[in-house]
This record gives sequence, structure tokens and C-alpha cells, in this order.
Amino acid sequence: MSVIDEIKELEAKKQKLLSAAKAEALKAAQKAIGDLKALGFEYHLAEGAKPKLPRTPRKPASKPRRGDTREKVQQLITDADSGLMRKEIIAALNATDKPAQQSISNALAALKKAKVITSEGRVYKLV
Repeated sequence: MSVIDEIKELEAKKQKLLSAAKAEALKAAQKAIGDLKALGFEYHLAEGAKPKLPRTPRKPASKPRRGDTREKVQQLITDADSGLMRKEIIAALNATDKPAQQSISNALAALKKAKVITSEGRVYKLV
């Protein structure tokens, strides 16, 4: 018997064992599903990949665009002759939650990096 014949024989034996193992596992799964149904749960056994559900369209964001925060911060600083502190900007924009406060801090950093505003101590002023 050649090596190729032995490999073919082993492959056939492997397929036979896999079929037997699958049948055993399916029998156990069907028994478990039957037990769950007896308890009032509704389950079913399916072969293959789970079907993909169609995507539901996203709701439009209720939050303002990022640029809006930056523009609002810049407008506040422009309107204040002597400049504003971060906490004054947060109070003026009514930013009570952490994400909104972080957005304001990010806007201040971006405006400062773009050299639109400067900070003297804790006071932000227009360049």
C-alpha cells in the first residue's frame, strides 16, 4: 500500500469519525433544546452562519457638530473684551456634563494651536 493510499484511507476514516461525532453532538443538542422547551423557553437549532439582519438607518445626531462648539467658544471670547476663563466659557455654554466640558477644552486647545486665541494665565483672549 502506498503512502497516498494510506492518506486516502485515513481521510475516509476521519470523515466517518466526524460524521459520527456530529450526529452525537446534534442528538445531545436536540435533547437540551427539548429540555429548554419543556421549561417554557423557545429555542431552535440552525446549521450555517447566522443570517445578517438589515441595518436600521441611524438617527440624526442630536448633538451639535464639533465645529459648532469651536465656533461658539471663539464667538464668546471675541465678545468678551477682557477675555474669559475656562469655567466662564463652560458656564456660558451651559456645559454641565463631562463630555461637553471636554469638547470645550478641546475647542480651546484647537483654537490656541491655530493661533486664533492666546492664554494669559487662565484667561483666554483673542489674538
